[in-house]
Amino acid sequence: MSRHVVCKVRPASVWLAAAVFVSVAVAGSVPPPEKLLPSDTLVMFTIPDVAAWKSVARQSPGYRFWYDPAMRPFREKFNTKLREQLIEQLERELGVKFADYTNLVQGQFTVAITQNGWKGRGEPKPAFVLLADVKDKTDQLKKNLAEARKKWSEHGRPVKTEKIRDTEFMVLLLGASDVPKTLRNFFGSEPRFEQLEGETEPPPAAQEGEAKKPESKSQLYVGQAGTLLIIGTSRGPIEQVLRNAAGGQAPALADHAVFKANRLAVFRDAHIYLWINTRAFVDVLVNELKSGAATRDEDESEQMFSRLDPTRMVSALGLPGLRAVAASYQETSEGAMAHLYLDVPEAGREGIFKVLAGVPKDCMPPAFVPSDIVKFSRSRLDAQKAWTTLEQMLNEIMPFGMFNFILESASAAAKETDPEFDLKKTVIANLGDDFISFSKVPRPADSAASREQRTLFLIGSPQPEQLVRGLRTLFSAMAQSSGGVTEREFLGKKIYSVRLPFLPGTDPAQARASKLNFAASSGYVALATDAAVLEEFLRGEGKGKSLRETPGLAEAAQKVAGPGTTMFEYENQSEQMRILFEALARGTESSGTGLAGSPLAFAELDSIKDWLDFSLLPPFEKVAKYFHFTVSALNTSVDGLWLKVFSPTPPQLKKAAE
Repeated sequence: MSRHVVCKVRPASVWLAAAVFVSVAVAGSVPPPEKLLPSDTLVMFTIPDVAAWKSVARQSPGYRFWYDPAMRPFREKFNTKLREQLIEQLERELGVKFADYTNLVQGQFTVAITQNGWKGRGEPKPAFVLLADVKDKTDQLKKNLAEARKKWSEHGRPVKTEKIRDTEFMVLLLGASDVPKTLRNFFGSEPRFEQLEGETEPPPAAQEGEAKKPESKSQLYVGQAGTLLIIGTSRGPIEQVLRNAAGGQAPALADHAVFKANRLAVFRDAHIYLWINTRAFVDVLVNELKSGAATRDEDESEQMFSRLDPTRMVSALGLPGLRAVAASYQETSEGAMAHLYLDVPEAGREGIFKVLAGVPKDCMPPAFVPSDIVKFSRSRLDAQKAWTTLEQMLNEIMPFGMFNFILESASAAAKETDPEFDLKKTVIANLGDDFISFSKVPRPADSAASREQRTLFLIGSPQPEQLVRGLRTLFSAMAQSSGGVTEREFLGKKIYSVRLPFLPGTDPAQARASKLNFAASSGYVALATDAAVLEEFLRGEGKGKSLRETPGLAEAAQKVAGPGTTMFEYENQSEQMRILFEALARGTESSGTGLAGSPLAFAELDSIKDWLDFSLLPPFEKVAKYFHFTVSALNTSVDGLWLKVFSPTPPQLKKAAE
């Protein structure tokens, strides 16, 4: 029986917090969350100043796009459906009016999970804490809490009162059955018992009169301390918050050494930030794995998997070296900036983080990359060192030398085609430190589903011709059942093609029909499933402008890149949204529009598909001014790894503001 480490927060606390999140208001000075929360905080998400954030957000391109007059028909239908099918039904079930709560939060809004003595399984569980500063709306908050208590009592739900450090809290007993039916239906979590054809009796679990296990209930504390609304699932963390709010000296998150360093580096001037104590999670995970290994039965049938050492796997991946994850978001007149920081010091960097660190080198687009692309990526990895690290990591994870066995099997199969073939010498040793990919704008005849076939991959190599020959031999062995590798001449170069049934694709039949084309040129091995894209690269004609000449790109790159940059990416948001709008206007099914990776990904939810009438979307030209491009870069230092993302304000909006 497998064991899992689960950080459990009761679902009832989530929906109630969402309902009361809208009930926040405070006057007076409330300390920042890191001075209120206990030092064993595992996760903290905060908006330091909600009023300031609302003011800034209203000026953002995304907000202005949604409220543009051209979007009104689409927006109003969506809002009407949202109100009728979700909000009004929830209000009836909960006996509240969300309009009474929506403007209460004025200062900080913080959601946190504290360890609370959690060791991985059993009791105690991690504790949920919500803090909201309502500033000068304390009287309204007090009134709302009194009404909420009255409504709960009227609905026959148990409500008791408990004092924590002289502050009165409502204590609610909540279980899964207390989650509003509207939410359960919306997210498809209502229990359903489907009767199979020919059955006359319902499944055993649904039979009338069957004894049911008593539902597990958890306590939820809801109270007001001055201008601060406090909601939590455990008394201990709430008591620490109250003590610190009153100027006490209880150990706080601000005293945590790693958090302190991350706050100075990542959270300065941020409108939103998130912090995760990954070291604590990994420690719990390792303890749980060790405990599971000690209690595992001796006669397990899966002998091979019983030999897996989960603790070695965690160590091999390098997870113990990751001390924390910190993220922040900030909007300015220049654009939106997001930071993701992995606190994994170089001295303890192993496994996947050692590979990700890469080699600081020039990551800007080469001159041959054209401007008419939707996405560009360039990574600088020392392939030889990365391979050594990956090989070591996988050999530690996989039992019985299985990884080496896989490599030897691949080499043996390839040697049937070329007796001189050696995977490490012929392929791995010829990999360089430059990996590039870019996706061109789809041709008018291309479907949205096939646009990824216009992507070109480039692998830098000190000897690209030898690498191509090695790949040809390897692919020939792998694709013998599908016709092997074919070749043709093109401008004095050889293009090789192979049909690989395992190539990714939305349609399995299309994937099997796809061909991978590859050739050597100009210090790279180029690969593409679209032969025309590969041929354009081999011609090297350099038609039109280069991507590096894009107006504003150099300035935007300076926001994210620096001396330690090992990866740089560019995304043409304007072109991506144009493609999406055109696909939706043609009535393309969502499965073929690429919604999964777009801002409209939530349209895949069955419960809201009828809320989104894409026929009401305006022509893209009417809203194109809200979209521009985004750049991102991965930077390495002795302290950790930085991913920085910057979206400059679109030129038309910036010009209008000036």
